[in-house]
Amino acid sequence: MKLYVHSFSILVLLVFVTFFLQNDYGVALGQQQKQVTLTAIVAEPKERWDILFEKALNELRQNHPELDIQIDYRVLPYDATRTQILTTMAGQTPLDLISVDQIWLGEFAEGGFLTDITDKVNDWGRANEW
Repeated sequence: MKLYVHSFSILVLLVFVTFFLQNDYGVALGQQQKQVTLTAIVAEPKERWDILFEKALNELRQNHPELDIQIDYRVLPYDATRTQILTTMAGQTPLDLISVDQIWLGEFAEGGFLTDITDKVNDWGRANEW
């Protein structure tokens, strides 16, 4: 009986440690956060994006303390934004966020740079969070 109790105690301890390390508790103990950098190209004015991205990053970091989330964004003059986005996307350089003027949508769709994600959002089951 002693061996069974001892083995059970070790099993409970291992389950607890595994749970502890796989969740936010590992971060509290100084476990290294996974780094995530979002990239963006947006059109001026810069101040608007500074405020929006700061608020969004604060919320993302609160919701995901296990991640070290950064954003690398370029704010360009309106006239240069469209060209830079198209060039970047045509070169298959990943972008996470872009600002697109509605008059560019047809060109972006025809170029295959936009995708309807309605089905993916519905499958995700959290569309009400948008």
